[in-house]
Amino acid sequence: MKIGIKSLGCPKNFVDTEVICGKLREKGYQINEKINNSDIVIVNTCSFIRDAVEESIEETLSLVKLKKEGKIKHIIVTGCLPQRYKNDNLSQEFPEVDAFLGVGDLLDIDNVIKRVLQGEQIFKVCPEPKFLYNHNTPRTILTPQHYAYIKISEGCQNNCSYCLIPQIRGNHRSRKMEDIIEEVKMLSKKQNLSEIILIGQDTTLYGTDLYGEYKLAELLKKLSLLGLKNLKWIKI
Repeated sequence: MKIGIKSLGCPKNFVDTEVICGKLREKGYQINEKINNSDIVIVNTCSFIRDAVEESIEETLSLVKLKKEGKIKHIIVTGCLPQRYKNDNLSQEFPEVDAFLGVGDLLDIDNVIKRVLQGEQIFKVCPEPKFLYNHNTPRTILTPQHYAYIKISEGCQNNCSYCLIPQIRGNHRSRKMEDIIEEVKMLSKKQNLSEIILIGQDTTLYGTDLYGEYKLAELLKKLSLLGLKNLKWIKI
């Protein structure tokens, strides 16, 4: 079973794509570098601003065209687009898409694929995403070998009038400091990382939900004291 994957949008979404790839490889699927001639194509979408929505729709329509031409068999749309438009009947708007999967349901990708192969059309989007990966979550690093993104938190609680992040990604939730440190150690051992990039919708809020105070500075200090041989850069 060959699966092609395309990731749109920001580094946070890119990490989600890496998690999807990790889960698929854990289940024995083959990740196809080329979209054409894939049994299933997954596009992990962005919808934060209008341009991102348009790009996600255009990419979906290009896959629909390939499906009609017989070059791919199934289409799964994941990520922010179905999450943002969870009440807008996307399955009717895009009947050629076999499944829509929201940002909180990514680890269910294996079950969704099984149902798609049985002929089901699926729309699976939880109303309030709570998913937050940890160092044990399957993840295939897709960046060049010398660096990796580390998602330290997810979501946002500021609820600014101009921003959709809380609606799409849910409330702010931080990963435990020990879990982040363990992931950095694990990836550094596996890849000899020289650079890590800490990411989140609002990295300055890191730790406020878990520890009741801002903890980004402490996290940076602990990471810098790990003594990892090749790690030269910690970026935010």
